[in-house]
Amino acid sequence: MDESKRKTAIIMNAVVFPGIGHFMLGEKKKGMTIMALTLIFMFSGLLVYLTALNTQLESLNFAFSVQNQVTTALHLSWKTSYKLVLISLLGLLAVWFYSVFDICFRKNKSFKEDQSK
Repeated sequence: MDESKRKTAIIMNAVVFPGIGHFMLGEKKKGMTIMALTLIFMFSGLLVYLTALNTQLESLNFAFSVQNQVTTALHLSWKTSYKLVLISLLGLLAVWFYSVFDICFRKNKSFKEDQSK
């Protein structure tokens, strides 16, 4: 694979899932760290919101209109957890930008394949 195609493949993999591009460059520790941070930020926001939603749904009285109660539960759970969810999304974006820009702006010599293989 020529150098420009390899560089494009590495960048595209980094865009899809942060950390994969670093693995392709042989930076396994950095790749694992970035992937771990990506997963932590991704699932922490989701977990916070789902926990708040579960708390709201447990307090529902199903003798009345379920649709209005579920809508209210969705709204209240967002209202109580939106700050933490947004913080986790900002963290996810920061890790993603770092991963992509770290790969895009590195010196070209690190993209060359090892000729001894």
